[in-house]
Parts: sequence; structure tokens; C-alpha cells
Amino acid sequence: MARTFLPEINFLRGLACLGVLIVHVSATYYYKNGQVWDEAIIFLNQIGRFGTPAFAVLSGFLLFYPYFQKPFFLSRFTRSKLVKIVSPFMVWGLFYFALSQWIHPSSLQLSFSQIVKLFGLGQSFYHLYFMSLVIQFYAVFPLLQRWLTTSLRWWVALGGALIVNTVLLLLRADHLDGLAQAVLLEKAILPSWIFYFIFGGFIAFHWERLSHHLRAYAWSYLVIGLLLILGAMLEYQHFGIYTSKRLSNLVNIPLLSLAVFALFSLIKESGWIVRSVMEIGSRGFGIYLIHPLVLFLAGEVLPAPWWHPNLFGAVYVLILVGSILLVKAIQTLPFSQYLLTVPKDPRSSHTPHTRIPDSASVTVFK
Repeated sequence: MARTFLPEINFLRGLACLGVLIVHVSATYYYKNGQVWDEAIIFLNQIGRFGTPAFAVLSGFLLFYPYFQKPFFLSRFTRSKLVKIVSPFMVWGLFYFALSQWIHPSSLQLSFSQIVKLFGLGQSFYHLYFMSLVIQFYAVFPLLQRWLTTSLRWWVALGGALIVNTVLLLLRADHLDGLAQAVLLEKAILPSWIFYFIFGGFIAFHWERLSHHLRAYAWSYLVIGLLLILGAMLEYQHFGIYTSKRLSNLVNIPLLSLAVFALFSLIKESGWIVRSVMEIGSRGFGIYLIHPLVLFLAGEVLPAPWWHPNLFGAVYVLILVGSILLVKAIQTLPFSQYLLTVPKDPRSSHTPHTRIPDSASVTVFK
């Protein structure tokens, strides 16, 4: 019997959220300091690049996991995602597009097809492409969940997704014609990320057995995770700055995800640090949507000395806390479910907040 709540999932989601935030705050420091990287900040930026692929893994895991134990109804699934995902995606897409036009006014006349691409692929603001990827995955999920019913099929799907992802990451613009470039090299095209979504579903299918394995070999996975972080540091120092879309992530992300699950089994009773990360994870969707607005406002109002690299930690915490407070404020508005979705905290009804429950909401973008 599958568990209803999984605390290790919320823990990974919290770390992934912190990683995405690190990338965007550090990028702001880069531009605020004349496009010059501070050595410590570039390290944080590159490690934070693991956050977005980890969100894809979580999305795959938490989309498949509930339907291993309950029937799938297409109409109910569609209604749920239209309200909880598509609506926030469109609302915030319009909001950030208007913000962009206010910051950088443009008289550019967009055709209908350009408008569809702009909003459909999340190009209205720099972070929304991932929501487009999630929606694309939701579109094919009904077919996948009907076929992926055995371990053999999951292995075939995982291998096929790995091949597709590898081929697309190896493609170069000078090897393609104009149309192929526009489609295959687009940032928000699902095949370029499909391995992470399928890997998430794969570990969900094997979760009960895998979770026992991770607890038994937790320290080994923790060492592997630390070695991967060291390897990532050497990689960017040798080959230069990279984005989340890089070939080595096809190995890094699965192993790092498992390492985080193993880490949780070792520190889950550690107190406020773990609870804080899980609290951030429970609001991950809202923080993801809202933090660029908070970061923009901080960039406008904070004086120049605040953008000295020595104050990175203070500004980072300010953006994080500001995002959380804004999420809570929006939750008090009428019809807030159409603006963002924050899962209910299962601890509030039956478990004291002073302890970590053996539960965490089985949702990413619920």
C-alpha cells in the first residue's frame, strides 16, 4: 500500500526551491556588479542549477504516485489541472508580461502565432518556461499512465527517455535547419527534459523497495552526492559556466535526488532546519511563481551597497522571506486557488509542529 504522505519528497522540493532561488539571486548580483562573477557566488549559482531538473523529477514522481493506488478519471484530472496549474500559469504569464513591458516598453507588434508561442512556452518571463514543460507533461500523462503498468515497461520508458534527452542535448544549432532549430533547441520543449519526468515516475513505481534501500545505504549515497557536487565545481571551472540543460545532469540529477532522500533518512529528527526546508517545500509552487517579483522589487529599492557580494546571504534570505510572506498574503485573497496552489500542511490537523511527521503532501503542483 502506497503511503499518502512522503516527507522526503517535501524535503527535496524545499532544497530544489532554494536552488532555483539561488540561481536567480546570484544572477542579479552578477548584473549588479558589472557582469563580473564573485568566486563564491558563481559556485552557488552553479550548484543551484540542480534545482530545476530536480523539480522535473518531483513533478514526475508526484504525478504518477497517487494513480498507482486509485483509478484515473480524465475529466477530473483535466479540471484539476486547469484550475491549479493552467490558470496560475496564464495569470502570472500576463502579469509578468505586463511588468516586462513596463520595465522595457516596446512598440513591437506581435502576431497571433507569436503571442501563442510567447505564452504557451512560458516566454513571457524568464522562469515560466518550466510551467510550460509541466503542462506539456500533463498533456501526455493520461497515455503514459495507461501504458506504464509494469516494471519492464518502466525500464523501457526510462531507457527511451534517456536516449531522447541525450540526442537533444548533443544537437548543435549548426547541424539543423531553421525550423528544426526553432523546435528542437527551444528551451521549453518537453523532449529536452523528458528523462527527468520519467525518472520521477520510475522511482515512484519502485518507491517502497527503493526507500528501504536508500535507508540501508544512506551514508554511501551521501558520499556520492558530495562527490557529484565536487565534480560539478570542477566541471564549471574547467569548461565554464553551464545551465540546467547539460549532459552530465542526466547522471547527476538521479543520483543527487537519491542522495537527498538518503540524507533525509539520516537527519529527519534534526529539528528546525529540516522543518524549515519542508515548510519551504510545501510552498514551493508559490515561491517559484512569486520570487521574481520580489527580486525585481528588491533590485529597485535596495541601495547599491546591498549588492556587494559580502551581503549575498542577507539579500537571499530577504528574497526568500519576502516571497513566503507574499504567498501567504495571496492565499488570503478570494479565488486565490486560481492564482497559486499551496498544499495543505498535513501536520496541522494531527501532528504537533514540534516534530517531523512521517508525512508530507504528495503533491508538487497540486
